[in-house]
This record gives sequence, C-alpha cells and structure tokens, in this order.
Amino acid sequence: MIAAVYHAQADALEIESLAKRRLADEYDAAQDRGEVRVNGERSFSGSEKVGPADIGLTGKDIHEARAIRDAEQADPGIYRRTVDSLIASGDEPKKPRRSGERLGG
Repeated sequence: MIAAVYHAQADALEIESLAKRRLADEYDAAQDRGEVRVNGERSFSGSEKVGPADIGLTGKDIHEARAIRDAEQADPGIYRRTVDSLIASGDEPKKPRRSGERLGG
C-alpha cells in the first residue's frame, strides 16, 4: 500500500514539474514579446507591462520553474529518475520544503 502511495506522489511531482517547465517557457516567451517586465526593468518604464506579482507569481516561483526546465533540458528525464530512485530506496518522494533542499529531503 505504501509503495502505491509513493508512486502516486511521484506521478504528482512529475506532473507539477511539467507544469513548472511550461510556466518557465511561457513566462520567458511573454518577456520576449514585451508583455512582462524583464529583470531590472522598472514598472514606470512600461506601464502596460506586468511583473510577476501582478500575475500571482514570485521571483522564487519563476526561478524554481526555470531551474527545473533547465535541468530537464540538460539531462532529459532527470526529475523522474530522481523520484524513481527515491522510491526504489524506500524513501518518500516529496517536495523540498526549503530552497536548496533535494527531493525527498
């Protein structure tokens, strides 16, 4: 029963990682189109542009999404392999609670 729960958690984490990768891609594309401010751009320089907080995100959210996307681009499947290795070792796959903490930490 515990193994089934761990596998369901792993699936949920993978779905979340896919969503975060998509978020990073869409946010970067919006910046390229000039719809979202880029780092260091002040709000008064383009009043029609929005920042992360205006769309319900934090800089940390965007950073985390980009980190996951970039890791997957560098080594496709790394996220799932990491989660699967946690399950194989009997550890619970769970989201990191603190910045820099590893999956399952």
